[in-house]
Amino acid sequence: MKQFVVAALGIGLATSAFAPFARAVEPVARFKDWSVFIAESNGEKICFASSVPKTAAPRNVDHGEVNFIVATWAAGGPKAQPNLTVGYPLRNAPPPAASVGSRKFPMYVDGREAFIDRSEDERSLVGELRRGASLRVDAASSRGTRTSYTFSLAGSAAAFDHAAKLCQ
Repeated sequence: MKQFVVAALGIGLATSAFAPFARAVEPVARFKDWSVFIAESNGEKICFASSVPKTAAPRNVDHGEVNFIVATWAAGGPKAQPNLTVGYPLRNAPPPAASVGSRKFPMYVDGREAFIDRSEDERSLVGELRRGASLRVDAASSRGTRTSYTFSLAGSAAAFDHAAKLCQ
């Protein structure tokens, strides 16, 4: 699905596909720890909810800009696609994983982004994000530094609903 993300946004940046929009565009709404954005590329509207981590480990490294995003395309694309974007190249092994409570969701790496490995797990993870209190994502940099991020899920359900409504 990553190829669709890049094609839909029409950008080939060294950083994540969504982070430039999050920096360049003001959010259209905020719901506690989550913000909602609208982007347009080649006439296609993309709506997404985004949050920054409450904690990042280890503390002594430069993580760059880190976001967890749930994106919805107005037409012909994924609905509620979760991914992690970071400010450094990720390593494939060990693979990143997202956890909410005791549920763990394997991810795969594409450059500076990590996506949920199986599409069935995307729906399950988004359900957990709606109900849970926090999300933890563990990954490793291309240099081998193990990283961990904790995101608050306060406001996530309202942000996902708002993004989906904007892209109906």
